[in-house]
Amino acid sequence: MKQKINRVEFVFVVLLVLMAEIAEGLMEVFLPVLGQVINVFWSSFVWLTIQFYLKIREARGVWYFVGSLVDYIPYINVLPIKTVSLIATIIIHNREAAVEASGGHSIITTVVDITNHKNEINKSKKDSSDTAPTV
Repeated sequence: MKQKINRVEFVFVVLLVLMAEIAEGLMEVFLPVLGQVINVFWSSFVWLTIQFYLKIREARGVWYFVGSLVDYIPYINVLPIKTVSLIATIIIHNREAAVEASGGHSIITTVVDITNHKNEINKSKKDSSDTAPTV
């Protein structure tokens, strides 16, 4: 059973990735050529660490992986894409964990179940009124 990622872990991991992205940006500014080479190794290390953490927490790290790949594109890597993709990954994981903990029922499936139940009641009332004797 999946467990939700709590707030303390969320803040810790997001701050770790955010600080790594700030460090990458500073390296590229102050060490233009060497900074890009160092960033490849640094980004890979941070990515592996976070992916390992997500694997331990049974979260699918697909969105974080895609964000990390996009972060290798020059000039776009200035944006905090890895941080945003990590936040999206954790939100999706927590949502899936909540649905699993509720027995597979989300708000949407609950509304659909209620609607189907009302339709069945209305149908049974209609069927019973059709078979009732008229005077």
